Amino acid sequence: MPTRQPDAVSITLAGDEIFLITDVLQQAAAECSADTTPDAQLDDGVTLGRLAVHWVGIVERQPDHEAASLDVGGTNLVTVPQSREAWYQVRAALSDHAAQVSRSAELDELTKHEALREQAHSALLLADRIAEATHGW
Repeated sequence: MPTRQPDAVSITLAGDEIFLITDVLQQAAAECSADTTPDAQLDDGVTLGRLAVHWVGIVERQPDHEAASLDVGGTNLVTVPQSREAWYQVRAALSDHAAQVSRSAELDELTKHEALREQAHSALLLADRIAEATHGW
């Protein structure tokens, strides 16, 4: 069990939210060529690479994750404690992802247009939930 940091904020997330955050962080880390070595720890400082590794670990620690324990409907709930700084970085990555997806949806008038809008909307709603939890609103 990870040690709880004094300024840690715990947020309970559904499986689909955990996958969204993990995918967004991995994409953000890849875009900026962040180091995502498995030994990276958030205690050494919060970076996109370390956050991506941390969230992959959250997914991997779920029972039977390879058999889709965290299903697409997000029915499994997991409480994730992180520092406010880490949550801030997650929110920033989600917001940036939503902006990128929205731009792609506007430029790309394909059939996946609505799916992209829904993904951007989900990322923004999750960023808002994280903001509320970390600021105690």
